[in-house]
Amino acid sequence: MKHPIDCSGRALSLMLALFGLAGLLLPGTSQVSALSIDCTPMLTTTSASFFARGGPGAVDVVQPDACSLDAVSNDSWITVTNIGSSNAGPDHKVVDYVVASNISLEPRTGTITIGGQTFTVKQSALPGIGLSFSLCDFDEDSKTEIGFHRAGLWGFLQSTQNYSFDNPLFLFWGDTGLQPIVDDFDGDGIADLAYIVPPSGGQSAAYAILQSSSNYSYGSPLFVPAGFPSLLDTPVVGDFDGDGKADPGVWRASQGVWIIPLSASNYSSFRFSQWGEVGDFPVVVDFDGDGLADLGFYRDGLWGILRSSQNYSFATPLFLSWGGSGLQPIVGDFDGDGKADVAYIVPSVGGQSAAYAILKSSANYSTSQPIFVPAGFPDQGDVPVAGDFDGDGKADPGIWRESEAAWVIPLSSTMYVDHIVTQWGQPGDIPFPNTTGRH
Repeated sequence: MKHPIDCSGRALSLMLALFGLAGLLLPGTSQVSALSIDCTPMLTTTSASFFARGGPGAVDVVQPDACSLDAVSNDSWITVTNIGSSNAGPDHKVVDYVVASNISLEPRTGTITIGGQTFTVKQSALPGIGLSFSLCDFDEDSKTEIGFHRAGLWGFLQSTQNYSFDNPLFLFWGDTGLQPIVDDFDGDGIADLAYIVPPSGGQSAAYAILQSSSNYSYGSPLFVPAGFPSLLDTPVVGDFDGDGKADPGVWRASQGVWIIPLSASNYSSFRFSQWGEVGDFPVVVDFDGDGLADLGFYRDGLWGILRSSQNYSFATPLFLSWGGSGLQPIVGDFDGDGKADVAYIVPSVGGQSAAYAILKSSANYSTSQPIFVPAGFPDQGDVPVAGDFDGDGKADPGIWRESEAAWVIPLSSTMYVDHIVTQWGQPGDIPFPNTTGRH
């Protein structure tokens, strides 16, 4: 049985809408109203994170092509540079923006309003201290302790006590907002404590070092000049003269200048160099296995190293490409060959955890032979912590979940099958080892 076509009323309106002819007048019909379009944009992501260097970013937006789109920055350090079509196809647009460098020790958060929707930009501060790999060993067993710093209070679970809560080590040195530092400044194989004393009365800042060889006596601290934070002087610590003692230097980010007083001369002679620029991470580790610290920087996936075995010559630098913009850099000896390896944190995606992506010196830093080890979920406050917790000579890539003060450390001696799991500290602490150079 055939059904006649109803060419009146709602049926006609539907047909015209389906064929894109809404509003067309046909003989014997009344005006058909055009369908309204919902121009509310949908942001494919609602936030982005940047390191202190800043740089360009983009937001993909889903919105009908017939609609106009506006985007306004709500903060002076974020500039919207373009609103245009996207390569993703029809009904896709893009908002381009640039984030300025954050030349301070304080992180910041800003927003862009896109068609009434809020897009959040988070930017970290300059690193509080150069990236390095310090053993953080307080009991002289060549294993890393589990520790925290909180407003001048230091608390450590010691490896010789099997990281027991029954025998923690507590020390007090420093205060709120003063950069804490751990390294072996007196060369006795045991970690010392330090913090940066702010400049005052025209005098520079200073390292205030509590030495293990003096039984951490408050009566005999060591003070070494630490530059001027107003010039973006960042503490950098490593053994640059081969005497077995960490040398307390500064990297002047505003000029890319390294100023290292040498402990072998009782800090009367210095090593000077110019390497890096504002927004870089200064890097202080041994890449050539000669027992001396090298001068380095990390910049959006580029590693640049002046090696001590080449007398820190600009003629023979080591350059590596590993990482990228906004990806946290990490250094440590993960393969146990006495040379630094480079790593970064791969962000979590699709419900999968983040991961350490490690490039090994023993494989000549081949990008075809990386190691990947789970690194938790940064959005839950997971912070990378790397140290030799099992004493096999290899750095173990762990995490500290700040929200729960929980430590989860996969051990290299078991191919990352076994873990140290404990709870130590509280939210707001700086974990030690301070692998990411937190302030």
